[in-house]
Amino acid sequence: MNRSNIRVLTLAAALMLLLPLWLHVSSAGDDAPLLFINNAPWYRAKQIKYEKIINLYYVPMSVFDALDDVELVEDTRQATMMIRYGNKYFSFDTATGEWAYTEESGQFYLKTYRMYSERYVPVELICEYFGFRYETYENGGKMAMRISNPENTKDIEDILQIYNPSLVKKETTAVTTAPPVIDEPIFGDRTVYLTFEDAPNEYTAEILDTLSKYNCKATFFITGEGALRYPQLIRRMLVEGHSIGLHTMTGAEEYESIDALIDDLDSLNDLLRRITKQRFRLLRLPEGSSATLAALGEDAYDRIAAAGYMIWDWNVDVLDTAKTTANRIGYRAIDGVGYYDIPVLRYHSAELTAASLPILFNYISENEQISVATITVAMPETIPYK
Repeated sequence: MNRSNIRVLTLAAALMLLLPLWLHVSSAGDDAPLLFINNAPWYRAKQIKYEKIINLYYVPMSVFDALDDVELVEDTRQATMMIRYGNKYFSFDTATGEWAYTEESGQFYLKTYRMYSERYVPVELICEYFGFRYETYENGGKMAMRISNPENTKDIEDILQIYNPSLVKKETTAVTTAPPVIDEPIFGDRTVYLTFEDAPNEYTAEILDTLSKYNCKATFFITGEGALRYPQLIRRMLVEGHSIGLHTMTGAEEYESIDALIDDLDSLNDLLRRITKQRFRLLRLPEGSSATLAALGEDAYDRIAAAGYMIWDWNVDVLDTAKTTANRIGYRAIDGVGYYDIPVLRYHSAELTAASLPILFNYISENEQISVATITVAMPETIPYK
C-alpha cells in the first residue's frame, strides 16, 4: 500500500462526524460547582462546562489561565494559541483544529474544538505535559474535576467538602483519580493494523506479552540487527500468530541505487529464511517509502514490486520514540483510529511502547465496531523469489 494513498485527509468529513458525539458530562441545571482550579471553583464553571468528546475530557483553554504563572498567547496571524508555563509551551493550530506542537514532540495530530466562543483542549494531556495536578471525583452519576498547580497540597475531596459536600461519598474518603473514561463508540467500522518497527530488541518481549494478554495480533517489521541478536523472538512472533515484514538489513535511509536496496532486502530475507524457513514480502522502509525511494528513480516502486515486495507505510505515527509518556502515545493512537478509515498505526519497539498499548486496547474492547488485524502476505519458498 502506497503511503500517499493512505494519507488522504478528510478533515471536513471527520469534523462533521465528530459533532454528534459531543457529550455533556454535567447538565446545565447543576447548582453545585463541578470544575475547580486550585482551591476554588472556576469562576465560569456554571456557564461553560467541561466536555467529554469521543474519548477525552476537554476544557476551555481559559481554564489554564486561572492557574498560577500560566500565560495564554494567541497569534491570529499564525492561527495559533499557546499555553506557556515556565520554559515550556503547548501550541495549538486554530485554523483547522487538527494539530498541536511542543518543543519535545514537534508537530503532531491532536483535535481541538471551538465551542461557546472558546477553544477546547484535552485536559489530561495538557496537565500531564506541564506537570499540573489533575483529579476527578465521581459519585451518583456526577463527576467533579480539579486542576491545580503542582505545589498545591489539598486534594479534590478537601475542596468538595467545602463547595459541594453532597457529592462526597459517605462510606469512604478515598479520592478517585482516573484517566478519561473511554466509553464512546467511534463512528463507523474500523479495522486497525498495528505495526511495530525496529524489532526485535530488548523491548520486544514485553510488547509480545502485552499483545498476548489482550489477544491482539500485530505486524512486526524486522531489522537485520534484531534478527541476529533475537532470533528466538522472531520465532515466537510466528508461533503466536503475528505477521512479519522487513525493515531492511542495515537500517539505512539512503541507498546508492534501487539494486543496492533490493540486495539489502534480499540479505535480510536470507537471514530470516535461516531462522524461520520462510521468506517474507511485506516491506516497511525506514522513515517510509517516499523518503527512501524518491531519489532512486521513477521506476523504484515498480522495481520493488517486481522483486516480490509489498510496501506498507502508515498513516498514524504514535511518536513512541519521542520524549513523551505512555498516556500521550495511547491517546494519539486512539485519535488516529477515529480519524482514518484504514488506521495503520506506526509503533516502534521502544521503552514506552508496551506500557501505552493497554490504553488503546481498553478503548477497542469497549467498541465492538473496531477489530485488529495483521498484514498477512508471506512468500513460501516454493514460490519463485525473483
